[in-house]
Amino acid sequence: MEEAAGRAAGEAPGEAPPPPAGDQPQPAAQGAKFRLGEDLELTESEIRDMVTRGMVGTDASIAAARAAEVAKLGSAGPARIDNLMRVMDGNGLGVVKSSLVTAKQVEALEAFFARLETQGVGSFSQRHRVSPADDTKIAGYDSMSFEQRRLAQDQIAARRGR
Repeated sequence: MEEAAGRAAGEAPGEAPPPPAGDQPQPAAQGAKFRLGEDLELTESEIRDMVTRGMVGTDASIAAARAAEVAKLGSAGPARIDNLMRVMDGNGLGVVKSSLVTAKQVEALEAFFARLETQGVGSFSQRHRVSPADDTKIAGYDSMSFEQRRLAQDQIAARRGR
């Protein structure tokens, strides 16, 4: 019987009845003051303004700190960060991207991925290779006899320390 009476009042079976009207929070009256300590009363709009200003200030300080760290990476800083983000996504590390905060972290990850790419082997460059000395040419070689050629070759080898 009670079940049928509940349905008659608009309730679905198994649904909890709504709380009594006195238990629900009532919206603050327009212009109502809230006491925040012994000598501070603020309206709801004043409290919202304070919270909003705090959030904007926090966002601005975060943006300034980020710009300073990107500047430490040099003029190519934004491109370096974008490249690192693509590499991290490609290696399944996308969830770690949000933890990059400082320029040193970016540099460390770049170095790590460079080692990973080269498998720990240093890069090879022709830059510092020594070219053969010009003293390998023997003046008048074509007109020398075999013994003279051998003597000239031995003298050059002795100068090189061989």
